[in-house]
Amino acid sequence: MSQANVPATCALGLDAHMISAWRDGATTPALAERIAAHFAGCRACQAHMAAFESVAEALRRQRLPGRPRPALWREIQARRAGTAPAWWRSLRILHAPLWAGASAGAMAATLLVALLLVHRGIPCRLTGTLTS
Repeated sequence: MSQANVPATCALGLDAHMISAWRDGATTPALAERIAAHFAGCRACQAHMAAFESVAEALRRQRLPGRPRPALWREIQARRAGTAPAWWRSLRILHAPLWAGASAGAMAATLLVALLLVHRGIPCRLTGTLTS
């Protein structure tokens, strides 16, 4: 709504923000009573309210998206499977459980060797002394 359609003056000095707060029930009870008594005779306040009502009606008419079909994600994955470049599809072998197990084993072995070396005491290059 353009400001040209709204009369410029309100006897109480209410603006669009105050009318919006009153419409939403966000004013004090005393102010709400005062605005309600004033509203019927004020064209500026009525114009603000009409603008809010037209926006509210437009929002009510909007169609909300429904929930996606259960099979939608499977369909998306199936479509994406064929669209990746060949070099990217060749990397899928790195995600295999075999590689995951092998890398976990290598990390465990490295940790074990490091703990054994620290426990036995190895020469420290900086000080020339044993670390344990």
